Amino acid sequence: MTLGGCLAMLLVTFLSVVNVKSYHWNILELPHKIDRVVNHTAYNIIGKVLIAALVVFPLLVALVAWLKGRAPKSVAVLPLFVALAFIVILFMARPTSPGIGLWLYAVVAVATFAITFKQ
Repeated sequence: MTLGGCLAMLLVTFLSVVNVKSYHWNILELPHKIDRVVNHTAYNIIGKVLIAALVVFPLLVALVAWLKGRAPKSVAVLPLFVALAFIVILFMARPTSPGIGLWLYAVVAVATFAITFKQ
């Protein structure tokens, strides 16, 4: 179940992560266009790190779950923290807002953590 949740998180990143007016960018387009989304330099750097973490942390959880049979709770919660941090940054960087892909990513991250916590 944890591996399925990680796969779902990775698939959801191909949906719109940033959605404001004409900005319907997914994870593949966003690293090149983050400068247009976030004006402040600190938010820009943090945003690029979080974009990478949106992909790396589900892979890490899946790898740990595959090797150990189940992921520890401290590892399983990482994608959730990244999604929430990215949502907060997108709310702070006006006028952008989180897209449907980021909200679904957060929901799947919560479900994956709950599944891992229950095991």
